[in-house]
Amino acid sequence: MQFVKCIKSFLSPFQSLITLFQDCRRNLKSILLILFCISPLLLHSKEKSLDQCLKKNTFICGDAYSYLLNIGTNIDKDILPLSSLKMYKQRAESKFKAIYFDKYKNVYYVKEANPITEFMGSRLMNLILGRKVSPIVRIINDQKFTVASLELQNFKTQESTDLKHKSIIGQADLDFAMNFIGLVDRHSGNMGYVSLDSNTLLAARVDFDASFDFESSFFRAHSLNTNYLNLKHLFISIEQYSKDETLSALKKIINLPDEKIVMVIFQCWATFVRAGYSLELKHCLAFANQLIERKHAIRDALKDKHSALSQAIEKKTHIKKKTEHIERKPKKKKVRKKR
Repeated sequence: MQFVKCIKSFLSPFQSLITLFQDCRRNLKSILLILFCISPLLLHSKEKSLDQCLKKNTFICGDAYSYLLNIGTNIDKDILPLSSLKMYKQRAESKFKAIYFDKYKNVYYVKEANPITEFMGSRLMNLILGRKVSPIVRIINDQKFTVASLELQNFKTQESTDLKHKSIIGQADLDFAMNFIGLVDRHSGNMGYVSLDSNTLLAARVDFDASFDFESSFFRAHSLNTNYLNLKHLFISIEQYSKDETLSALKKIINLPDEKIVMVIFQCWATFVRAGYSLELKHCLAFANQLIERKHAIRDALKDKHSALSQAIEKKTHIKKKTEHIERKPKKKKVRKKR
């Protein structure tokens, strides 16, 4: 009985298991098996939160790589040596240098790029929309300023997709997610669709090099020297969607927990350092805070009924799109009179 009391004391946070332990008190093998199963929980429960480990823009919980590993994140999976891949096809005419595949037959599109915008932009899109509509990007560590984008399953670009008799979903979610992270360069080679079935397409995006530009045109070369509190991109997209679509897409953004944004940026920083890049944590954390401020600015504008953003959205309930009431007639061909 004394042994059971010790077990109860040790596992006080796991009261739901006490009954099971009492039933198994005469079976040491069962007890050891249960301890083995919950040992990862016990280990992770002792690990401090990231917020507790960040003091004055410094990570104080030892080695970032080990810390992430202890909470179940192996950043080595996001680092690839180009030497470990086999070339499938070279693409001299494309911005992608070549198509490669790994030993598991996974296909990668490899290109020279700004690794910070490409990698961080992709991870933020993965966070907001998931990996079904935004590919996983990995860092090439034996060739600087090069990234590898994992092939997005069932994806085709806009320029190579026949939209006849197709239903497109998720376009508003994608556009407002791009607006949030300032992802421009939205030409038909970057934008596209994931085929869900023979009739349904899910809006998707590849290539994240042009991330974090909050002011430039959607189709112009991007700049990183822009104001992160500028919401002009949102107003452009509001004109294209209904009030319900707009609010639904924006809620996905403003409901993102602040700590998840910080964790994504922290993991990116740790991955860069692990891959051999020199990048200061304080700059990455400052950027994470800017994204959080941007998210809060959107949230506050939605709460304020008199804000320009709220009024622009509200107009969508009263004003129909111009194209809805215009009857488009085919142009008449000019017939030349015979002389």
